[in-house]
Amino acid sequence: MGRLFGTNGVRGVVNRDLTVDLVTRLAAAVGHSLGSEVAVGRDGRTSGPMFRDAVISGLLSVGCSVHDAGMLPTPALQFAVREFGLDGGLMVTASHNPPEFNGVKVMAPDGVEVSRGQETEIEALFFGGGPELCPWDGIGDVRSLDALEPYRRAVLSHVDVDAVRGASLSVALDPGNGVAGLTAGAQGQQFVESSAQ
Repeated sequence: MGRLFGTNGVRGVVNRDLTVDLVTRLAAAVGHSLGSEVAVGRDGRTSGPMFRDAVISGLLSVGCSVHDAGMLPTPALQFAVREFGLDGGLMVTASHNPPEFNGVKVMAPDGVEVSRGQETEIEALFFGGGPELCPWDGIGDVRSLDALEPYRRAVLSHVDVDAVRGASLSVALDPGNGVAGLTAGAQGQQFVESSAQ
């Protein structure tokens, strides 16, 4: 493991180990390393909006175009990075960690976590003072990215939907009060939105 990256991304306790400054500088180093078209997503943690904004700011500062996918599960962002031919992605999440934690997972163009070698390069850039920032007229832009619907369709393409419907099953769904509920259709989306308030 590196100086920043652990087993899967960069994680820490919010405003102690993981600060807005750290995340902004990390995102700038990642954007410089990955390329100009980068997707960003987040989970439903309280600190998610703050760190999403920090990630976007860091990416914009080095000239990246940001594709903001909003709240979604990590696999949906991984799918979107590959499906839409983007240069990479950053997911603001601390996965299974307690609520005082957050983190940033970095994805390569194939949607998989960047290699240890890439992590080392990003860390070297980060600790070496960061990348050169772009001039004012080179700042990137932010676009919305609807990744959930294409992700749902892709998942359903691997399932015999008619056979499942014909089986007259009763199903209970527990998304663990997380953004996975957004992939469960209208009922799941209503549940997540009401839980986030």
